[in-house]
Amino acid sequence: MRWVDWSYIDDNEDHFPRVHESFRLDGVDTFVGQKLTKWNDELIMQFYSTSHFYPNWKIVWMSEGTRYQNTITEWAKLTNAPEEAKDDIDVYAERNKDHNSMANKYKEIPDKALERNKLGSVYFLLSGLATMNTILRHTLLPKLGDHRMFRGHSINLLQLFYLPQKFKVMSLIVETIKRIAADQMKSCGYAPHIQMLINSKMGKGVYLLDKEHLPLRPDHEDNSVVMDASDPTSVEAQEKRAKAKSQKATKMPNDEEASQVFLKSKQDQLGYLIQATLRIEKGLATLTQNQESLERTFETKLHDLDVKVTEIQTSVEKNQEELEDRSDKTTTDAYQRVPKRQRTAAVVVSPRLVRCHLGASVKIVELNQGVCKGKETAYFVKIYPSEASPSWAMFCETLYATVVEGIPNSLIGTIAMKDQDCIVVTTIFNLLFDK
Repeated sequence: MRWVDWSYIDDNEDHFPRVHESFRLDGVDTFVGQKLTKWNDELIMQFYSTSHFYPNWKIVWMSEGTRYQNTITEWAKLTNAPEEAKDDIDVYAERNKDHNSMANKYKEIPDKALERNKLGSVYFLLSGLATMNTILRHTLLPKLGDHRMFRGHSINLLQLFYLPQKFKVMSLIVETIKRIAADQMKSCGYAPHIQMLINSKMGKGVYLLDKEHLPLRPDHEDNSVVMDASDPTSVEAQEKRAKAKSQKATKMPNDEEASQVFLKSKQDQLGYLIQATLRIEKGLATLTQNQESLERTFETKLHDLDVKVTEIQTSVEKNQEELEDRSDKTTTDAYQRVPKRQRTAAVVVSPRLVRCHLGASVKIVELNQGVCKGKETAYFVKIYPSEASPSWAMFCETLYATVVEGIPNSLIGTIAMKDQDCIVVTTIFNLLFDK
C-alpha cells in the first residue's frame, strides 16, 4: 500500500496528463494522498482471518486473542474516507466488464506490437490511464501479481476515472476485504487503514509497527514531450547529477578528518556525544520492543502447541482404556456393538438334509433352498461330520422323500440307495458350484 505524492505528479504534469484532475473530480484525491500509520503484518493477517462484517455495518475481529468491534462509519472517520451519497456508484454491484469494453481507450498501436498486444493490456493506453491504473493498484484496489493486464473490476473502476463519476469508497474497501479473506491466493490489502482501526482499540504501543506507508511516485509515461536540459529526466540532467555525486564522494572527509573539522570545540563534541547517546537509547528501545513482541508470539505458539499435545494425550488415554476394557471380553462381546449387515437377500425355505458317503467318512449335508429377490433360486450347503447336524434327528425319518422331492433333477448326480435313510451323493457339490 502506498500514498500518492501529488506534488510530484503536479510538478511533472506533462508526463501525467489528467491524472490529478480525474482523482479530484471523483473526490478521492485527498484520501489516496494522505500518509497513514505504520502497520504490523501479523496483526493485519489476524484481522483478515477473524474479521466479520454484519449487515448493520458492524465489524468484529480478533487481535492477539481479544475480541474487538467497531462500525464502518467510525472506521471511515478514522481514515478520512469520503462520505457516501445515495446516488454514488457501487463498484461491485455492477457486473465486471470484459476487455472488449476498453477498445476505445488505446492509442494507435505500432505494427510490430499488433501481434502480441491485445485488449486488456496496460500498454499503449491513452495518456494518463496507465498512471491511473498504477495508482489504483496501490491505493483503492490493491493487487499484486501480473500488472500487465486488467483483471476483474479493475476495468469498471478505471472507467469511473476515465469519465469521472463518484463512487462508494468504503463499500469498495469492505467488499474487497471480504473477497480477499475468502480467497487465500490474494494479497492482504488496505494494511494502513486496517491498522488505524486496530490502533483505535489496542493503542499504538502494544505491537511493533515496522512497515512504513511509503509514497508512490509513478514512472513517467511514454508521451511525446519536448525535453530540455532543465528536465530531471533528460540525459544532460542525469549526467550532471552523476558528476555532482562523484565530486561529493571525493570531497567527503574520513572519520578522523570529520572529527577535526566538525568537532573543534568542546561544545560540539558534547553535542555529538549527546546525539550518539540518544541514537543508542532509541536503538535499545526498539530492540526491547522487538524482544517483547517475539516473547508474546512465542508464548502464543507454545500455548497452542500445549493444547494440541493435551488433545493427543487425551485421545491416546481414551484408546488405551477402550483396549483394556476390550481385552477382558471375548471377541464376540467386544464387537457386539458393530452392526452386522445381512449377507444376502435370500429368503431361506425349510432345510433339506442328506447323509452322504464322501470318501471313507460319513457326512451330513444340509441343503437350504432360498429365493433371491423373488426371482432366482439359490441353494446353501452346510456339511456336518457324522450326525452332528442339529436338524438331522428331526428330519431323519422323512429325509429321503423330502430330499428327492425338494432338489431339482438337474442338481442331482449319481444317487444310489443304500438303506431307508441314507443316500450316497457323488457329484452334487460340483453341480451346485456350476449352478
